[in-house]
Amino acid sequence: MIDAVRASNVAVHLWLGLAVLAAGCSASRPLGAGPQGGPPPLCIAGASIVTTKDSAVLQRVFSRIYAAAQPDLGRLRVDAVVVRISASSALSADDGLSLCRASGRATITVSETRLARALRGRTGELDLARGVAHYLAHLAWNPTPTKVTAANQDVITHQAEELGVYYYQKAGYDCSRWENPGEYLRHVRIACNLAKQGVRPHEPPAPAQR
Repeated sequence: MIDAVRASNVAVHLWLGLAVLAAGCSASRPLGAGPQGGPPPLCIAGASIVTTKDSAVLQRVFSRIYAAAQPDLGRLRVDAVVVRISASSALSADDGLSLCRASGRATITVSETRLARALRGRTGELDLARGVAHYLAHLAWNPTPTKVTAANQDVITHQAEELGVYYYQKAGYDCSRWENPGEYLRHVRIACNLAKQGVRPHEPPAPAQR
């Protein structure tokens, strides 16, 4: 099955002007089986993959974070793509980051307009790296799609943030910059201190389990 996970507008941690799962994965909808070959699954009706002047930045950031996360992902194939959202879509063309999960494949997508706007900012690439690290951590922690409820959303979010911090630091970014200015996330700071020592607070499921 394919799962589309989108960022919640009510979350605390902001990425590209949208929330990055700090309130959990807000929407998950099954869309059918995804092939191992062919184009990556998108889970966004009316979206198409495009190459823009910012695509190289996305690929560079994704490659760095993915190299850090890959041992935890096993045989799961993950792509990161820029998408153009058609006017007929129920989503805004300016919608932010999405994660689409299929059997054996997953895709991180970001709209061309949102990516361009984010990268004009002073910390755009760092924000992008945080978002990618967070999504890859969700994939590592959840070998199969997990339904987010009021009872488990904090646990799921904290797990992904802590592991995402580890990937972020391992990829060569400074995890002390994970938080936004003025923000205090105790679990993130603990995870960052451990990451700087090459340690993570918890181990995700072994790749053999996925």
